[in-house]
Amino acid sequence: MMMSTAISVVIMWNQFVMPSPIQWVALILIGVVSLLAQVYLTRAFTCENAIVVEMVRYSGIAINALWGFIIWNEIPSISTLLGGSLIILGCIVLNRIKNAQTESQSNKNVLKQAG
Repeated sequence: MMMSTAISVVIMWNQFVMPSPIQWVALILIGVVSLLAQVYLTRAFTCENAIVVEMVRYSGIAINALWGFIIWNEIPSISTLLGGSLIILGCIVLNRIKNAQTESQSNKNVLKQAG
């Protein structure tokens, strides 16, 4: 964040426009929501499997593209659709692998207890 701020100051030095009061409110709300998102993301990593958290986090990219289409009528490019499809497919594959590993581990535990 500090690097992006320093670089932004250099780039926009002669073009800076002071935000209006409504824009300040929007910027502050964006900052608060971003902070809360980071806090809860960190908490999610401590409470849940990292694979599950990452799947949900990456699926947010596809959901954001969907919101852009619904709210602002943005037409996603082919690369956006392909990327979103790959993210969703990856989440499905990772979930199936995780479930298979969990089932395999459960079966091993049952066999150990029975034997």
